[in-house]
Amino acid sequence: MGCIGSCIGSCIGSCCCSAIGDACKTDSKSSRLPYILTYFIFGIFALIISQYGDSTLVDLPFYKLNVCDEICSGNGAIFRVSLCLVCFFAIHVVVLSCPGMGSFHTSFFMIKFMVLCALVIASFWFPNDPMDQYADVARIFSGIFLVIQIFMLIGWAYDANDDIAARVEGEPPYHEDGEQPKLKSCVVFWSFAFAVSSWVLCGFFFHWYAPKDEDCGWNVFIITFTIIMTLFNTLYSITTYCEHGNLFTSCVMQFYCTWVLYTALAADTSTCNTKLSGGEQQKGGLNMYIGICLITAALSYVGYRTTTIFLDSEETKLLEQKDEEARNDEVDQDTKKEVQNDPEMKKANLTFHMVMVFGSFYMAMLLTNWGSQEKTDSFSEDANSWILIIAQWGCMVLYSWTLLAPRIGPYLCPNRDWDIYEEV
Repeated sequence: MGCIGSCIGSCIGSCCCSAIGDACKTDSKSSRLPYILTYFIFGIFALIISQYGDSTLVDLPFYKLNVCDEICSGNGAIFRVSLCLVCFFAIHVVVLSCPGMGSFHTSFFMIKFMVLCALVIASFWFPNDPMDQYADVARIFSGIFLVIQIFMLIGWAYDANDDIAARVEGEPPYHEDGEQPKLKSCVVFWSFAFAVSSWVLCGFFFHWYAPKDEDCGWNVFIITFTIIMTLFNTLYSITTYCEHGNLFTSCVMQFYCTWVLYTALAADTSTCNTKLSGGEQQKGGLNMYIGICLITAALSYVGYRTTTIFLDSEETKLLEQKDEEARNDEVDQDTKKEVQNDPEMKKANLTFHMVMVFGSFYMAMLLTNWGSQEKTDSFSEDANSWILIIAQWGCMVLYSWTLLAPRIGPYLCPNRDWDIYEEV
């Protein structure tokens, strides 16, 4: 029976590898796919048990245990899954930082996955007090992740715009397909959709979060400031003065900053927030589902294009060479392990796991609508909006800098090479 079970397990593993393409290979891109899938599998699990774990839709055994009646419900379940993922990816960061341990990224994945499953199950018996403290820590690191996320989304938007431009002009690597001028309408449509959606939402924000019969000057200010800053970036990016800017990237940034603004306003527990239900924040809703879409895009992009985000051009070339060795089926396993210890490969994988650590913190806030385990949590009520607004300002300043740096940078630091910003 053991032999039969082993064969069945091997067959299942082979089928899974075939289904997801090159995920079982050890190059820098393919080897990250199992970790991204693991993140979303446990994210979906946390969402299910937080929304339906105390109902008849999902009959989870540990809900029937006395020790778990209070601990395993609502936000507490999400915090526990998030904490386990933070530990999982943080261990990879620590181990990969050690000399000669680069192959840990691609080794023993199934064993690591099973250990993570065991840790998640055991976490439902963790006491509540440490989870309250973890929620406060996750709140702060989630704000940092929002800035990292816009950094990745900006990179994706630039790449997407350049890719479409190459298809329109019939340039390599799409020269064999010829020119495709109709794709210009695709860029115009999505740019228009993102921009108009942002303006319409901001109009609703004045009604939802700054009613005339309340003193909501701060909410009016941050809404107005968001409109002005995003409009400035969008208009400046399409002028001849900004040679490397483009409308599509600016509109993506505008929509993202509007969404962060919405999250910050929705976290407000004062009377200015007319969307509160019974004076309490509600889990789920539009902000959570938009957040899930954005984090999916961001983490998928960082898994695929870490080389262009965090490595310079020389490091990227060396990493691509190592990737060819890792993908070569004729190369023996010892050589592939040596490839994983290459400085460029280790740097790319290490950076990937660091981003996943911040993303795991963010999961706790995203799925709970920046909530906590206790209804009377003064820290969360006071800090949520500030953390989100500061993160949004960081996003707008970061993008503004990518537009302005090639022009004002040489005047501020004339001895520095500013050409890299023209290649963003």
